[in-house]
Amino acid sequence: MAGSRTKAVKLIEAKLSLPLGDYSDADYEDVRTHVQEYERIIDAVPGPPAMKIIPREGGMVLSCEAVSPTPYDEFVQKMDISRSITYMEAYIGGEIIQAKKDDGGKPIYQAERSVFSPQPPWTKLVGGKGIDVEKLQKIEYEDGLQRLSWKTRNSPNGSAIWDDGSVWFVRAAEGTRVRVVARQKFHPPPVMNFLTLSIFEDVYWLIQKPLFIDFFSRTLARYVHLLKPGQPLGTLARKFKF
Repeated sequence: MAGSRTKAVKLIEAKLSLPLGDYSDADYEDVRTHVQEYERIIDAVPGPPAMKIIPREGGMVLSCEAVSPTPYDEFVQKMDISRSITYMEAYIGGEIIQAKKDDGGKPIYQAERSVFSPQPPWTKLVGGKGIDVEKLQKIEYEDGLQRLSWKTRNSPNGSAIWDDGSVWFVRAAEGTRVRVVARQKFHPPPVMNFLTLSIFEDVYWLIQKPLFIDFFSRTLARYVHLLKPGQPLGTLARKFKF
């Protein structure tokens, strides 16, 4: 959803509360299977791959992508795929715990708690909560491709109903193609709960859609410009036009 940063953000500490000992390898493998369902749904939607978004089950499914001119090998050195959610717009803190590594020492299974400032920012004035989600993640490394997929397991403050998706870094002739797929549904501030009623469904979507597009356009800009967590877009606040 919408967000804007002109100043550096001091990141907060937010400890992961998931009972990691309760999860098996099968639970982490299921993450990719789960996310692939929504990738297939959005891939079947006609339109350019730069930005596709549809309403679904009171939330949305989205896919967006952009190309960074930074060569792939340099890009993946500077942008750690295992921390790719921390590079997103409005991220303010959290924790990542690695559960399993490959033979080369790279994480392939991990759990993450990620906290984002209230979205859009003005909702804080009417009781809006920050987005706080705990998720299991699977990370894949292939020739010319790195991908992190995640599936919601808990929302400590009750802000998220679901927040699942994937981030892709792909080798491209022009540099590195960055793709984000997301399936999201969040609780609105209490004073706006009436918008979730079926009779207001179309109105609520008209409100939400541009906010989601703005958030993910800024997130793509952060990836393209190799920005780290808490680092402001500032004069690099490039808005992708879809």
